[in-house]
Amino acid sequence: MALELVDRLEKFKVELKAQLGSIVVFDLNIGAKTTYRVGGNAMVSTTFSSVGQLEVISGLVSEFDIPVLILGAGSNLLISDRGFVGLCIVGDDTLKDLRTEKIDDDTVLVTATGPMALPTVARQLAKEGISGFEWAVGIPGTVGGSIKTNAGGHGSQTSNTLLKVEMFDFKKNKLLSKTEEQLELKYRSSNLRDDQIVMNATHRLSYADPIVLKNNIDQIVKWRRENQPGGQNAGSVFVNPKEISAGQLIDQLNLKSYRIRTAQVSPKHGNFIQADKNGSADDVYELICHIKKIVAERTGIELQTELKLIGFNR
Repeated sequence: MALELVDRLEKFKVELKAQLGSIVVFDLNIGAKTTYRVGGNAMVSTTFSSVGQLEVISGLVSEFDIPVLILGAGSNLLISDRGFVGLCIVGDDTLKDLRTEKIDDDTVLVTATGPMALPTVARQLAKEGISGFEWAVGIPGTVGGSIKTNAGGHGSQTSNTLLKVEMFDFKKNKLLSKTEEQLELKYRSSNLRDDQIVMNATHRLSYADPIVLKNNIDQIVKWRRENQPGGQNAGSVFVNPKEISAGQLIDQLNLKSYRIRTAQVSPKHGNFIQADKNGSADDVYELICHIKKIVAERTGIELQTELKLIGFNR
C-alpha cells in the first residue's frame, strides 16, 4: 500500500464527508456484501441516488486520484482479506426502476436501472408476458453487472437483446450513452471500464404467453438447483476454455472437493468454489491459484478467471 495513496485517501475522506454527509462511510466491510460473504473493508464507501452526487464524487476522485470500485450485487467479486484501498460506490435502492414501451404487437422496449437484480427483472417481465429475459432468473447479479460481463446462460446472453446503455463516466464526469455495438460485448466481457457506472439498460424484447414464460422460469430455476451449488460462492470462477468447459476440466483432474483450509471446490460443480462460514477470501484465492497451476501443468491450458479479484497481488 503506497503511503502517498493513503495520504490522499485521508484528505479525500474529509472532503467527501463534508460534501455528501451521512451517506459516506469509513471502513465498511464490503466483503460481507458479496455472495462469498468473506473479505475485508473498503477505506471509504458511499451510496448515490442522483447524477449530481455522482458529479461531486467524480470531481473529488479525479482531484485526489482515488481508485474506485463499483459494487452491485457482489456476485462476481472476491475481496481480499486486506480489503480495498479506495472508494467503493453502491447504488441506492431508490434507483431501482423498470419501464416498458410497446412498439407494436410483437415488440417491446424494456429499460431497467443498473442496481436492479436480474432475477427480479426476469420474473417481473415474465409475469407481464414479456419474453427474452427468462435466462436471467438464475443469475445472482444486477443489470449493471450484466453489461460489464455480458452475462448469460441457458442459450442466451445480454448482448442478444441489448440496444443501448446510459452510464456515468468518471473520467468525463458526465452521462454518456452507448449502443450494444459500441460496448464491444464478447463472451463474458465488454469494454466498460471500472469507473463507468451503468445507470440503465434498454433491451428489445417480445410478447409471449405469461403461463409459458412462467414455466420457462420454473424450469431454469429447477435446473440450477439440481446442477449448481448454493451457499457462499460467486458462480463460475473460470471462463470456459475453447477446448472443454472449466468444470469438466477440473473434474477430470480430480480436483472436485479439493480443499485449502476454509475454501473448497464444490463437490457438485468443479467450476464453483465454496467459502466456509467465517472463512477467508485469501483461502479462496489460494485455491484458485492452485487450480490454475495444476491445470496448466497437466494440460497446458491457462485458465482465466471470470471472477473479479480485488486487493490481491497478481
